[in-house]
Amino acid sequence: MRGSERVAVAVVLAAALAGGGVAVADEPSSGIGRIAYTDGELTLDSDGSAHVVEADSAAPGWDTTGVPSGALAGDTVTWALTGVDGPGDVTVYGDDSVLFDSADDVPDRVEVPVGEQAYGRWEFSEEGTYRLIFEAAGTAAADGRELSVGTVYTVVVGGEDEPAEPAATPTSEAPARSLAAPARMPRTAAASEVVSARKVLDEGHIDFAARVLDDKLQIHVKDGTVSGRTTWREPSSLVLRVGPAAKNTLPDNDAFAFLGRPGADVWLLDQVQQEGLLWPGWSTDQVAAGAMKGGVTFTLTDLAGPGAYALYTYDAMSGAEVLFNSKDGVPDSFEVPANTHAHGGWAFTKEGTYRLTFRMSGKLADGRAVSDTETVAFVVGDGKADAVNPGGGSSGAGSSSSPSSSPSSAADPDSARTGADQGTSSGSMASTGAGDPTLLATAAAGLALVGGGAVWGVRRRRRGV
Repeated sequence: MRGSERVAVAVVLAAALAGGGVAVADEPSSGIGRIAYTDGELTLDSDGSAHVVEADSAAPGWDTTGVPSGALAGDTVTWALTGVDGPGDVTVYGDDSVLFDSADDVPDRVEVPVGEQAYGRWEFSEEGTYRLIFEAAGTAAADGRELSVGTVYTVVVGGEDEPAEPAATPTSEAPARSLAAPARMPRTAAASEVVSARKVLDEGHIDFAARVLDDKLQIHVKDGTVSGRTTWREPSSLVLRVGPAAKNTLPDNDAFAFLGRPGADVWLLDQVQQEGLLWPGWSTDQVAAGAMKGGVTFTLTDLAGPGAYALYTYDAMSGAEVLFNSKDGVPDSFEVPANTHAHGGWAFTKEGTYRLTFRMSGKLADGRAVSDTETVAFVVGDGKADAVNPGGGSSGAGSSSSPSSSPSSAADPDSARTGADQGTSSGSMASTGAGDPTLLATAAAGLALVGGGAVWGVRRRRRGV
């Protein structure tokens, strides 16, 4: 399959820490939160610009003046905060009320009229980097189609205002845009901090992260499933559960023909976070600046399971971009630029246990080639994850085949919280009919970058790597 090329731009904001440990941003920002209706679809922040907002001025509200009267049912748009990843809580205030508050969980939604422009006041309880996912949704008045579009705002709260290096220039015809934004350098962790105890994860935010430890490239899973805490885990120690709430029906849309026929079942971990389900992504933003030459190549080298697996991104304007697809064979690979954090749709076509083998490869700053390979177990559907061995499945150990893998026996700081006692929330992705708007989530909402990585570079899906 020949891959498409696309450049997507994230939004980077900055907020200053005020007295009492609360970072406040309360001035309007132009070009952010602009919702429009174009060619029968909703768009959000669609000018393609990389937004930089100086300290004390990061307060996107919403602007629906681009939605004409009569285009949407009820002349209303649902504006929602659907996901938060960060060290503390985020509260967004309107003129006289709380609009969004992550302290009591998300998603939070408000109905706003078309033709309106409004601003908010944002408060952050802790310093650090936050990724806030916003979604605009509505119903097309003409034919009743459910429309949605999303984006990610990355907000850096506090810290020194040091200019970040410009992003790498994309090799497509799209112009490169660099940003200067305050950023923290990722901390270089010791291998002893990586947990290798067996663990079942079935809900919340995780990332397959490239890291450089002791001059070796490592794939580690950044486990953010416990609010306010990050645990680094060996991928081969995990069993990742794709629960029944992930079951969807493929829409009658040519963009998803690579997954099967319309009406077929698919189990999907969406690129926009869904309540009660895992939200896996991938990242290179934990590699310290200067440690590697460029980014990494992310490869699906092997798959064992009852059905097919695919990783893709989607937006209403460009359709689906397929990154991995076991249906037409493996290996599949794509390039992940430096300082990148991204999400996509992880789709499985049948219930059962899958074992996916991933490799990340690249070059250190001195030119040496490095790589790491890990096998990860996924349990899709009603299967009992507690009965499944992690990794390659032969034992509790994984199947890492890279000489750069770091064996670690660190104790699990969350060992009492197993997949069984976490419970299984019903989530928000129960099986729906064709055209499910969650399946058609936007790629913009699945991409977030921090520091200098403000431009998501051109991705080329390659075979035979």
